[in-house]
Amino acid sequence: MKRFIVTVVCAIVATFSVSAQQKGDVYIGCDFGIGVNNTSLSASDYGSLGSATGVEFAIKPKFGVFVAKNFMIGVGVGYGVEAMEGAAVHALTLGPTFSYYVPLCEGLYYTPTIDLAYCLAASDGESLSGFGLGVTLFGLEYRPTPRIGISGGLLSLDYSLFAQGGAAIHSLDLSLTINPTIGVKLYF
Repeated sequence: MKRFIVTVVCAIVATFSVSAQQKGDVYIGCDFGIGVNNTSLSASDYGSLGSATGVEFAIKPKFGVFVAKNFMIGVGVGYGVEAMEGAAVHALTLGPTFSYYVPLCEGLYYTPTIDLAYCLAASDGESLSGFGLGVTLFGLEYRPTPRIGISGGLLSLDYSLFAQGGAAIHSLDLSLTINPTIGVKLYF
């Protein structure tokens, strides 16, 4: 009798877990990015500060849940370092991610994404905090199996607002194909 109850409980648990894996409703993953950015800077008290070009590397572990059909809400913690005008800028971000999955063909999805983030940045002993908004206009995800996804983004628009000593520093960055990201996701 004890074996029978254990077998029934295991069968019920296996049925529900297989169902959840096929829906792909939860994932963990990580995005990697490397590229060249041209950033336009302005400060509220000083007007335009010009633009700066830099080389960037970023990594962002993520966790997400599909809350409705094709609509995902997630959270990510990112770290990036950018060499710009002879200085290295280190940044830490934390915030939600919103994506909508549009099926293109079997296993291939168009995934426009909106990222919001609280940001901490440091360079040459100075630190800043602020908020960021990122919109990935051309994102794709390929799922070769129901449990693995490979994602990529090619066209993004990023805005950040930092405050230091009462002055607000605005940054606008339009990244075209020169700043790709690639990610790997495991679905459960």
